[in-house]
Amino acid sequence: MRNSVEMVHIQIFFVGQCVYCSKRNEQLVKDYGRMHFKEFELQMDEDSYPLRPIRCTRCGAEYSPVSILSKTAEGEVISDSPISETIQEDPAVVEGQQNRLEFFKGHEEEFWQAFCLFAAEDWKAAVGELSRSEIEGAYIKLGVTAIGVKTEQQARRDAANRFTTFDTRSEFWRTANHQFIYDEMLDIGPLGWVLDLEVKMFGARRVRFVVMHMPMSDALEPTRTKHIATLFRRDKGDNAFLFRRIAQQQDEISRLRGRLREQQRQVEAKTYEVAAAEYKLSEAYKEVRSIRDSKGVTTRSPDDIRKISELKSFASDLLRQLREVEGTPEEEPTEITEELVEQTENDRQPNLSLLSGKTVSIIGGWRKGGAGNYPCEILTHDGRKHDPDFIQVLDDADIIVVLTRFVSHASMWEAKAWAIDQDKPILFLPEINMTRILNAVSLYIQ
Repeated sequence: MRNSVEMVHIQIFFVGQCVYCSKRNEQLVKDYGRMHFKEFELQMDEDSYPLRPIRCTRCGAEYSPVSILSKTAEGEVISDSPISETIQEDPAVVEGQQNRLEFFKGHEEEFWQAFCLFAAEDWKAAVGELSRSEIEGAYIKLGVTAIGVKTEQQARRDAANRFTTFDTRSEFWRTANHQFIYDEMLDIGPLGWVLDLEVKMFGARRVRFVVMHMPMSDALEPTRTKHIATLFRRDKGDNAFLFRRIAQQQDEISRLRGRLREQQRQVEAKTYEVAAAEYKLSEAYKEVRSIRDSKGVTTRSPDDIRKISELKSFASDLLRQLREVEGTPEEEPTEITEELVEQTENDRQPNLSLLSGKTVSIIGGWRKGGAGNYPCEILTHDGRKHDPDFIQVLDDADIIVVLTRFVSHASMWEAKAWAIDQDKPILFLPEINMTRILNAVSLYIQ
């Protein structure tokens, strides 16, 4: 345990492993500068660290931190706690920790009465946990002179035999434990208790009583339960079964928190997998389109044909990966209500004769009634499922139209992949008015 007057330079970091490239990153949250360790502890009580994503220094991906690390500027680790166990981001918990002294004062006398009764029940065992310095300090404050007390055992024996009534024992016990209660357990607060160290310094019986009975706000009660599970895990007393059950429940909570953290990491990893697959697929489509526009179908060289074939195969592999990562959407189809478009002088009339004898397949949403009186055949599919009807509508099309406002992301890629593979023209339109759709189609094929 550090000396309270030691000068330290401590920094706080969020830590986590990148979900995309697996690099471990540390992101500085706060630099406290040089100060006494006691000042640092007090400042920690006042501070909270709102969770925010870490940005990977290698690939730039953002993801949630998994632990909070405090270390000196020289690199010495002070603590490294999982996020699930550092509940300082909860405002109610922060308030309870900050106001612990005021809360204790409201129940101070009740606590000391109970603590003194606890000691009186087994006075020798209680005094047996006091250190020589605690006993001698209490003697000085009470004006007691001890003769022949040179060792810790002699000091404990003298205190056990000197105070024989409940009142004198209570006065001595309260005085001897002043530092333990006020300068240690209350000064640190429930969020900062390291009970293994406290037990070594002050004894298991005293520490257990304080953990069980220290007045604290309701928001800190889950922290008390966690400490109880740690202290009484191997208890063999009358309440052993109850304490073991609390420990089991705390273990289950820890397992569930770990599972939630892992699921959160999986979701973040899937998000980046989908984004990467979509980017690669988009780049492949752009290259295929660029080759087609620059060379033309009828003048392709054997090398171009081979390259396009390879790109189509690559796009198909990416699309398959995207299906596996993203899954097939199951959104309900959106009903399309025909927009009434008011004709203006500047609107160009569609040359529908260009569409005569052709089949236009429209993917996205669904329409009530027939397709209207047009010289071309119009096929529609809501795009919700990639069933045989979906494939048939694409296969029968001379021209494919995707309504971007009414179709899923996966269906858009499916239609795009089909159009590239079959060398069919495809348009992506926000329009829902049939006249404007056909106008756009006729302009596209001119």
